[in-house]
Amino acid sequence: MRRIAIPIVLIVALSLIEASLLPPIFNSPIRPNLIVMVMAVWIAFRGTEGFVWSFLCGLLLDLLSSTPFGTITIGIMLGNLVAEALDQSPIVPDLVRVFVRTAIVTLSLHTSIIATMSVKNISINFSEAITGILLPTIALNFVSALLVYVIFRLVERFTTQQRRRVY
Repeated sequence: MRRIAIPIVLIVALSLIEASLLPPIFNSPIRPNLIVMVMAVWIAFRGTEGFVWSFLCGLLLDLLSSTPFGTITIGIMLGNLVAEALDQSPIVPDLVRVFVRTAIVTLSLHTSIIATMSVKNISINFSEAITGILLPTIALNFVSALLVYVIFRLVERFTTQQRRRVY
């Protein structure tokens, strides 16, 4: 029961923080994507179990955001699928895996949002969206992912679950 209850509480808390608390704190479109970072670490350490939680996180964020339903879920899941396809080397350290996955999923998520805005005929300055929002968000997510990685490593040290990859 604890194996399911703790992730659900974590997901709901992170989704609520990301959707309601971070926008007024940062007051900018450049803010950390908590769900992306936590799911990147989760998948890097736990494998396919993280995909289920990523899907649920995307759905919850879709419910809490003003974007058309499915936009965030599609962005997160496509990014995770692409990152998983690229992440097949057994010698890459976990932290590098987390950084690569964070960058790919952030790119996919923002691309999904930009594509949805384009389909809905909302005018977008693509160069500003990429250089002014996407790239700084990826950089912020890198810094934040390092903190999430350290926290996850500490939690992992005190749990008995097996790691995803054994070298």
